[in-house]
Amino acid sequence: ILRWAAAQRAFGALAAAGIRAAPIKGAWLVERVYGDPAARRMSDVDIVVSPRSRERAHRSLTAAGFVRVGLRRNRPYTDRTHIAHKYVLEHGTSAAHLDVHFRLAPSGWLRVSNDELLDAGRPGNLTHIPCWQLTDPHNMCIVLYHLGHHGFTITREALGDLPFLRRAGLLDDVPGLLVQCRKWGCLTIAWQALALMNTVFPEVAVPLPQGSAPALLSRLYLSRVLRPGAFPPYAASRYALWDRVVHRWFLLDSTTQRLQALADPAWRLARDILAAPFG
Repeated sequence: ILRWAAAQRAFGALAAAGIRAAPIKGAWLVERVYGDPAARRMSDVDIVVSPRSRERAHRSLTAAGFVRVGLRRNRPYTDRTHIAHKYVLEHGTSAAHLDVHFRLAPSGWLRVSNDELLDAGRPGNLTHIPCWQLTDPHNMCIVLYHLGHHGFTITREALGDLPFLRRAGLLDDVPGLLVQCRKWGCLTIAWQALALMNTVFPEVAVPLPQGSAPALLSRLYLSRVLRPGAFPPYAASRYALWDRVVHRWFLLDSTTQRLQALADPAWRLARDILAAPFG
């Protein structure tokens, strides 16, 4: 209840400032699919804004009572501030967390910008609060991508969103959805997410067209390391070179993405080191 109230307050403040802000992931699922905030737990509220709006968004949210958190001044380039800003709204001993995304993923991981998504969207509402709404196919690509964003270290509850999306008719055009994911560069993750759904929830299985299948080597690798009957299907470690490099290599679609995924954090780490005070 507190998170949903925080979402409404955030979107109200952003709309009042004339900022296009769209709910994604849990907040979108609650509004579009579940219809009841009590029907699906949200760990935080995720919002998409244009990179050009992030400073105005920050001022609007802080004026509405949100406090920015998670900023590590000694690591300005390698923390998550290059993707999203985190906020918290406190209420007694409880708190609601808010992620304002001006990028969906680190550089090179996805071939889509927030501005593209927002330009294709339309005005809408989060319950009775005005907000911007992305298209359903774009929201679906985000949901599928997020299932594998951390290497399929997902819960059964997270994968369980897909049967609800299936029953709501949002997975009726799987070929079209996979074409969109291919354009974004997240076909391998989307395909594997749907394959896991087919295995865990066979009653809502969807056909996976072979013409949209990811690279054979990636499919062979994932068939060896993922455990469809276990949660998480893959137990990744943020400290292991294999999980952070090799596993990610097979989840990305192209060699260009893979090289960027290696080069971008290396460049940001170098910037952190060069920016650190000496002595």
